[in-house]
Amino acid sequence: MRRDTRPRNLKPGAVAILVLLITIALGVDRLHADVTIDLGRGPVTVHVPPTYDPSQPAPLVMLLHGFTLSGQLQENYFQLLPWSDQLGFLYVFPDGTTDPDGNKFWNATDACCDFYDSGVDDSQYLRDLIDEIIQELNVDTERIFLLGHSNGGFMAYRMACDHADIIAGVATLAGATYVDSTHCTPSKPLRTLQIHGTVDDLVEYEGGLVFGDGGPYPGAVEMSISAGDPPPIMARARRERARRIPVASWPAARRRQTSSARRMARRQVGCASRHRLMVSSQQS
Repeated sequence: MRRDTRPRNLKPGAVAILVLLITIALGVDRLHADVTIDLGRGPVTVHVPPTYDPSQPAPLVMLLHGFTLSGQLQENYFQLLPWSDQLGFLYVFPDGTTDPDGNKFWNATDACCDFYDSGVDDSQYLRDLIDEIIQELNVDTERIFLLGHSNGGFMAYRMACDHADIIAGVATLAGATYVDSTHCTPSKPLRTLQIHGTVDDLVEYEGGLVFGDGGPYPGAVEMSISAGDPPPIMARARRERARRIPVASWPAARRRQTSSARRMARRQVGCASRHRLMVSSQQS
């Protein structure tokens, strides 16, 4: 006897259950698929967390890698993907360009790290990338933040200088901005977090020259103070920079500084626009 294989009418409730089962079988992650963007420098993946709701604006976090690293290697170090999923922010970690030695870099400031003078405009590239992400996804344009490590920290500060109209804040580990503050004129105040080890022998806590003979960069405390620009303290910082100890003497100077930094020293100073600046120094 031939079996009847003709489709039978399904009740509406059964149809709904069937659709749900098919969705689960395909994987719920497909409902929140990552987005790939290519602006001519290779594909960049924007991670979309499972909780992303296209009807609700989501924060965007961009991670910028250090010199010689890549976006993926920097993510392997910082491990922010689980935080993206937990906290619900869009997350992207792009690559810089590659120099003749095969090292990835960002052309951030006159100090770091376009050592072959390529002139690549990473500031505009990253701005274009942010703008494209805003076109592709529902981004909360009041909550776009950049994180950077070393050369990536320099680049995060560069973006703060050039694109404060779209960036809410930056956080850097061992990064720095321009020595000459006239090169950095952000259109509005924004939040900054400076994290720097006092015994860092590559990007010096006191400031110096990249790799000992490159361009100059300011010290961590001086740079943090200059962000609020309280005149009396800023004037003192500039005097200290003017009589900075020669490069050859930095190791001894650093030992003296880290010895005096064993105590936690906190000071609060008033800043413009009702902001407050906290400068904290501790041996690391």
